[in-house]
Amino acid sequence: MVKQKYNWQTSTKSDQALITELAQATDLSPVLCELLVQKGYQTPEAIQKFIQPSEKNLYDPYLMHDMAVGVERIRQAIYEQEKIVIYGDYDADGITSTSVMYETLEQLGAVVEYYIPDRFTDGYGPNKAVYQYLIDMGAQLIITVDNGVSGAEAISYAKSRGVDVVVTDHHELPQELPTDAVAIIHPRHPQGEYPFGDLAGVGVAFKVATALLEGPPSDLLDLVAIGTVADLVSLTDENRALVKFGINALQNTYRSGLLALFAKGQIEQATIDEVAIGFKLAPRLNALGRMESGQIGVELLTSLDDERVEEIAEHVQTLNNQRIEIVDAITQAALQQAQQQSDHLINVVWQENWHEGVLGIVASRLVEATNKPTLVLNYDPEKELLKGSGRSVAGFNLYQGLDPHRDLLTSFGGHHMACGLTVAKDQIENLIAILEEEAQKQELTTEQKSDLQLAGDLTLAEVDLDLLAEIEKLKPYGTDNEQPYFAFHDYRIEQAQIVGKNQNCLRLMLSATNQQKITAIGFSLPDATLQKIVQQPNGTKIVGSLNKNVWKNNVSAQIMLKDVAYEGIYFNDLREQPLTTQSFQQPGTYLFFDTKKYQALKQQVPTAENLVLAQQVIQQGETITTEQLTIVDLPADLTEIAQVLPMFQTKELSLYGYHQEKVYLMPMPTREDFSKLYRFVMSQTDFNLRTDLTKLENYLKIKKELLIFMIKVFFEVGFVRIEDGLMTGNKNASYHKLETTTAYRQRLSQIEVQELLLQKQSNEIAAFLGQYLNK
Repeated sequence: MVKQKYNWQTSTKSDQALITELAQATDLSPVLCELLVQKGYQTPEAIQKFIQPSEKNLYDPYLMHDMAVGVERIRQAIYEQEKIVIYGDYDADGITSTSVMYETLEQLGAVVEYYIPDRFTDGYGPNKAVYQYLIDMGAQLIITVDNGVSGAEAISYAKSRGVDVVVTDHHELPQELPTDAVAIIHPRHPQGEYPFGDLAGVGVAFKVATALLEGPPSDLLDLVAIGTVADLVSLTDENRALVKFGINALQNTYRSGLLALFAKGQIEQATIDEVAIGFKLAPRLNALGRMESGQIGVELLTSLDDERVEEIAEHVQTLNNQRIEIVDAITQAALQQAQQQSDHLINVVWQENWHEGVLGIVASRLVEATNKPTLVLNYDPEKELLKGSGRSVAGFNLYQGLDPHRDLLTSFGGHHMACGLTVAKDQIENLIAILEEEAQKQELTTEQKSDLQLAGDLTLAEVDLDLLAEIEKLKPYGTDNEQPYFAFHDYRIEQAQIVGKNQNCLRLMLSATNQQKITAIGFSLPDATLQKIVQQPNGTKIVGSLNKNVWKNNVSAQIMLKDVAYEGIYFNDLREQPLTTQSFQQPGTYLFFDTKKYQALKQQVPTAENLVLAQQVIQQGETITTEQLTIVDLPADLTEIAQVLPMFQTKELSLYGYHQEKVYLMPMPTREDFSKLYRFVMSQTDFNLRTDLTKLENYLKIKKELLIFMIKVFFEVGFVRIEDGLMTGNKNASYHKLETTTAYRQRLSQIEVQELLLQKQSNEIAAFLGQYLNK
């Protein structure tokens, strides 16, 4: 059965009078206005601000708490030529934040350096030992970017050494903020008045740069777009404006490091968008911090030395390729472990020498593959510690599950959907037991599916480049401005293919009622899903988004599949498979028509309680609900099918169609055949059928199987008598129409059954049998 991955939730249709009014007022299509209303933009002014953001969408940086104090201290340091050190972070947001602040201070003539902490030795955020090193090396002012609000200890140490710290951050505010910081610049500071709290770290750095430079520095917007998209913050309000402007800046940038990254990553600069940022640019910058150090990432983005940035970009590409290989290898090993824990509600997997920098990615992949919360840990045998990352599903609060048990953990931090932790090896079994207990408390089930909100329904005939152009006015997509997904209707699947390097992608050629053809592409689908859709494509129900496909200068609209399901009953054609006792071990119901076969199998497979006989099912008259119904043998005639199949509710139907002989391959005997046999039997007395049937076959030139059938017909009408295998003709028998005999009619029914269920194509059999099920 092809099961959908998500629960499809269709949005409620908006007031059509409002949609018409907005379409007229904004000169936008009703489809786009419907999508905007669903997102909460219900006035012409709100829609205009969303569709075409301007510099007016950027807020006054001085509304942010401590902005004036922080800017004054930085200006003092620039004026007095104090040594400023920017303390950043090792991810894409941290690297771009550092780059924005560094270029701004350099432009203002500051004496400035930067430091990107090492993920593996320094950890995240202010580190007292690193601060000591920086101060020993002459730092007189430290500016944090994308970190700092949780660094009270290190900041207090800096103050004790006479060094000020200006914090610029966007992360969750702790209960107690660093009291020794000169300034805490944060968009959600409780004493601030900033109207938008969801800036990324690079967004906060940009606001500081705006204040220092007395205006928004447009030459830094390319970096702002990268960090904002990479950090998965809300792409609404000011962030939407920053990213929209930033994407335009990226499409026109002359920044040497970015041009080198574009070339290495085969990124088309003219068409770069949030997808290219999220899936090509950001992963390359993140690879630095995951695999080595993010320090050279800032150099890549800020250096004017073309040779040097080319060298760094090549190294970034190498590290990213290594990261991909390592992730794939660990994922494969981790999945094997997870499969051995199939009875667990939560995956906890670990191994020695797993690269800690990529374990979060691996955990996400296992969640995707198993629909279970997952911890992926690296084992250090010297310290006897397991350290790694966790990722969760919507139905399980990972932080809530682990927070009460910190006594078991060496370190822990996180939120609902993700965490980082370290646990002693001798506590891992206790941790697993506690997680299983917590999963039961939260009523976690692996059958739970995440909701997928659908923007609406589209017929395939509606899909074209004009519609796509309208919908793309919603870009850039991201958190809180997700790409709209639609359920598609009124199409036929002309072709279904498995494609891609790893043969895990699906390509559908769809035809609409207006004869236009649209391609639909789905990535990384389960192998079983791919195989079943390719075998039996029509009946596949799809949801997805629209995007533009460019191939050899031809531009067309295409559908990117988000999820697939099978509408109706999936048919498994097992006619060529051998029928053995092992065939009855799978869950489901096995239907027999022949009583003797049913009883024989009952004897051979006494543990199989899911074998049923058609006549008994009909007599009982009760509906049987089963995940899979398997038809084992063939009915005597098609009326049995029509009587018994409506008694079943199922999602999947399989057919073995076991039979002893293919009667449909032999034509019915002709009148001449019957005449030849009649003349022969009337001349015989005590003809031995056991010993002489082959001689009769050769004599009459009629196949033995047909002869047996014909003799049965003659016996039924009294043309012959048979006693103890000896046949004698009855010359006194009266005339009888052979076509009316039971044997004759049964053979005709047998041929009809076999011609349909043995000879026809799978899709024809599926259509015939499917009409009777789930009534």
